[in-house]
Amino acid sequence: MTSPLRTLALRTLPLRTLPLRTLVLVLVLVLSLSLGSCAEGKNLARRPGQVPAYVPGEVSDAEPLVGPPPESLRPLYPWLEGRAEVRLTTSNGHTLLVEVYGDHAPLTAGNFVDLVNRGYYNGTPLIVDERFILRAAAEPFIDPTTGQERRLPLEIQPEGASQPIYGRTFAEAGLPVNALPVLKNSYRGALALSHPEGEANTGSARFFISYGNGEVIPYDGNALDGFYSVFGYVIDGVKYGDPDEPLQRIQNGEKIVKAEVVAGLENLHLPGET
Repeated sequence: MTSPLRTLALRTLPLRTLPLRTLVLVLVLVLSLSLGSCAEGKNLARRPGQVPAYVPGEVSDAEPLVGPPPESLRPLYPWLEGRAEVRLTTSNGHTLLVEVYGDHAPLTAGNFVDLVNRGYYNGTPLIVDERFILRAAAEPFIDPTTGQERRLPLEIQPEGASQPIYGRTFAEAGLPVNALPVLKNSYRGALALSHPEGEANTGSARFFISYGNGEVIPYDGNALDGFYSVFGYVIDGVKYGDPDEPLQRIQNGEKIVKAEVVAGLENLHLPGET
């Protein structure tokens, strides 16, 4: 299987030609996602890279909107039809408003909205991985109806495709290395479901928010696209280059004190619902 690190090399420069500083940044990013490391010290993400924040409406309406997930998955997982909005409030009073895209990632979006509605993220620690991502370190969700950990299959819709690919990375599905998803990791404020490297179908409750550092996650193809399921974007709380934006100011040690669905809860379908 082609790893995210190898994919980054193929999509940008040959690995041997990358500057040492960039190589170090890439390795730190991959290790952070794989091992869940906690970055201590000051928040270097206060120096945003070259990738802008997501602008509401930038997911083109020309991209095919997907319908419900496959029938085989609907009895097992919640799913979101259309879109919803979630507000995250931290212990230091920072607020992020997130738009969640069930029309491009119905399963992953539905899982997130379901957990928010359950109050599952309240009290979740936030970890700043320097310059790369903000991680919500939630424990895996144990579904009370089954007593088992809820593990989602990878779900990514390629550009131009009418349905997401389930259970396989872009590399495993045989897509070219320059293939891009509809929902990209590279925007500042992108939310994606976290999982260990090489275990794409084990995502549960942990998610991360991209800082949009263009040195290692450029817009036109990066180490995360095709390997992690993006399901939403921060639409209020990010402002490119603004040191006072809430996303910039969140520090290690903060927690999500309240996560609430503020719009679109009626679009959530619970397992088994049509």
